Order: sequence, then C-alpha cells, then structure tokens
Amino acid sequence: LDGVRALWDGEHLRFRSAIGVRLTELAILVTASEWQQAAEWAIHAPIAEREGVAPKPIAALSRGERPPRLADDEAAVYDVCIELHRERRARATELLHRIGADIDPDREVRELSMPEQQLVEIAKALSKKVRLLILDEPTASLNEHDSDALLTLLMEFRKQGMTSIIIS
Repeated sequence: LDGVRALWDGEHLRFRSAIGVRLTELAILVTASEWQQAAEWAIHAPIAEREGVAPKPIAALSRGERPPRLADDEAAVYDVCIELHRERRARATELLHRIGADIDPDREVRELSMPEQQLVEIAKALSKKVRLLILDEPTASLNEHDSDALLTLLMEFRKQGMTSIIIS
C-alpha cells in the first residue's frame, strides 16, 4: 500500500503497529481463535507463520488452547489479548442483561432470532453511550409480546435521558 493514505475525520490513519508484524499477526490469530472467525484465521495463519510465529503456537491457537513455550514478547501479546477479550465478553454480557436479553455473547448473530438480533443492535448502541437511538421499523418482524418489551425498554431509556425515534 505504498503511497496510499486514508483519512478518518481529517486525520491520517496509520496501519503500522509498534509491536511489529509478527506480534500483530499473533494478536490477530488470538482474536480469530477467541471469536471463531474462520475467514480471518485462514487469511492470517499463513502470514503469521511467514512472519516468524512458530507452527506449534499456531496449531494450539487453532484448537482454542494457550500455546506452549511462547517467547516472552509473544506471551505478553497473548495475555493482553485474552484479557481484552474477557473484558469485552463481560461488558457484552452486562449490556445484554441490562436490556433484559438472555443472549450468550459468544453466539453468532446469524444463529439469533430477529428479536434477539435487534436486542444485540440496541446493546451495541448502548455500548457507545448514544443519546439518540433511531430504529427503522423495529416492530415489523416482532410478535406482540416482543414489540411490547421493546417499547417498554425504549421508555426506560427515555427515563435515562436517551431519545428514541421510531420510523414506521
């Protein structure tokens, strides 16, 4: 990507990492393993090996195991990634419970019912501490019970100072 530059909100984005390519690829593999992202795994496993991550740690990660005998820098990256993923799971669980959704954050969205998918989207919005929530036809695919539950949730948000706009 020599000569290619991207801007975000007027600032140049930099795609280099302070930890180098080998450790960056290891972090990507840890993430792909933790979140069961087969496509990311398929893309980055060969790159990680080419950049110097040994085959045994890659194989262990593919099985969801902690790799044995990591170099000190690799162990540090692995530990930080795992801790960040644990915190993210805990935060996702907290947000889902806050809106009354009993959804395992490790389930894939495509496995969720339409009402569950909508609740996940609302939880994502809450994670960003939005003050305005715009929902386009949120009750179109919901039964009466789920529609009532959604409207009750939106009324609770209103009490907390969040504005909701429903497009129907």
